[in-house]
Amino acid sequence: MFMGDAGNLLFSDHRLDDVLRAHAQKMLEAIDQIDADRLLITSVDDWCDYFEQEYAVTAPRLRENEIVPDQTETDVDVSRDPNRFIRDPSKPFHIKGTAITLHVPFDGDQELFKCRPSSGFPMSPPLQRSLRVKSC
Repeated sequence: MFMGDAGNLLFSDHRLDDVLRAHAQKMLEAIDQIDADRLLITSVDDWCDYFEQEYAVTAPRLRENEIVPDQTETDVDVSRDPNRFIRDPSKPFHIKGTAITLHVPFDGDQELFKCRPSSGFPMSPPLQRSLRVKSC
């Protein structure tokens, strides 16, 4: 991992259990704010359907059969690579390289890509160098 990558890690920003707990708390607060008259005139099934739709968390599901790879030539700054001799590492030193991009369509909640498991967090989570997450 090169310098500057620390902010681009998948599954590392938040603990999943904290996110789910906060999400459930928002739902409970919304329930507490319902007007009593409105609460009584709406059926339990309608309330259940509403809260399920409004507060459901859907795990991302990759559409593997729609993955599209892309390959381009690019300049790679290797000035901070400890395995290279660079006379002045304070300045960029570029070599030609290949950038490979995978466009991976998915369905579900994109924010879950930022969540890490509550236990067993890996020391080296995957990078998302230029992850542009959007649900398709």
